[in-house]
Amino acid sequence: MYYRFGKECLSCRTIAYLKMDVRNAIICDSWTNGARAHVELAKLPQYPNKVIVKSFRKGTLIFFINEVVTLSYLRNIGVTPRILGLNLGKKILILEYMDGERLLEWVLRKCSRQSVDLKDYRNIHGIDTNPVIGAAFSVFQKSKDPEITYVKNEIQKCYRKIHRRKISQGDVRPRNLICRGGSVAAIDFDLALPMARPADRDNVLLMKWYGICM
Repeated sequence: MYYRFGKECLSCRTIAYLKMDVRNAIICDSWTNGARAHVELAKLPQYPNKVIVKSFRKGTLIFFINEVVTLSYLRNIGVTPRILGLNLGKKILILEYMDGERLLEWVLRKCSRQSVDLKDYRNIHGIDTNPVIGAAFSVFQKSKDPEITYVKNEIQKCYRKIHRRKISQGDVRPRNLICRGGSVAAIDFDLALPMARPADRDNVLLMKWYGICM
C-alpha cells in the first residue's frame, strides 16, 4: 500500500518509520532500478533540506549494514553523503541529498552523438549493454575537451579521497557518481569493501567507463 502525492508515492513503511505528517510530505523524485533498494528524494518535516530515503529490499540486511558502516567511516571526507537517520529493523537510511546531476545523464547530455531524452535513462536497466550509453562513454573516454578533462580529474580526486581511507566502493558506474558543479561525489556504498589496495578493485570499472585509473 502506498500514500500518493500526485504521480509520486512514498511507501507506508517509510512513513511509519518517520512518523511523519502525510499531508506535509512532498516526494520530489524516485529511482526504482536498484537491485537492493528503492530510493526517494523527499522533503520531510524533520529536516530543513531535501533528503534521500533509501529503503532496502527483503533479504538485503547485510548490504544495509555495510552501507551504514562504510558511510559512517567516510563521513568527513567531503565526497560521500552523510547519514542523517536510520532504522535497523526496517532497513531504512535517511541520507544527505547530494544535489547535482548524475554522471550518467551528464555524459549522455555532453557526449551522445544522437538526440536522447534523459528521462528514458533515469531508471534504466542493463546500463552495461545499452548501445547509446556505451557510445556516449566511448566519446567521453577519448575526448580532450577541457570540461570533460576537468570532470575526469574530479572523478580521480573523489576516489583518491575514498581510497586513502582504504575503502573500495565496488560499483563505480556513472549512476553512482554525482556532478556537483565544480566537484564529483560518490553515492551508493552497499557493495563497498575495506581493502589494503582498494584501487585494484575499483580500477576495473574506472577504466571501463571513464578510461582512467588510480
